[in-house]
Amino acid sequence: MWHRSRKARAKTASHDAGVALSIDMATGTRPGPDDFDIALAALVRSIMARRNPPVNVTDLATRTGIARATVSKLVNGRTSMAVWQLRKISEALSVDPSRLIERAQRVVDGTEVDEFGFPDASGERRA
Repeated sequence: MWHRSRKARAKTASHDAGVALSIDMATGTRPGPDDFDIALAALVRSIMARRNPPVNVTDLATRTGIARATVSKLVNGRTSMAVWQLRKISEALSVDPSRLIERAQRVVDGTEVDEFGFPDASGERRA
């Protein structure tokens, strides 16, 4: 019988544990981004576009040290931001992460005056 090294077993166990934490135990699936994640992503994209010069995904990836593909998923609302990712993105864009969180929550709650066309809870863009 073939045996993996102790290091390989530990790596697999820690990877499996991480996956288990991100899976919904009732359905066996990973949760997708919710309305808050989508609003936060739209807010980050808006800030990126308003910078002079505008910041693109590649620039943001370089500034944050986060892989370009991951940054693309984050700012397009295809995956949820971890706290450390939000912190790095906020630092790279020179914005306070707590203000991003507060504003994204107001968009979701429908209390944000939406001058940038952020999606509301229904996923529709507001005028």
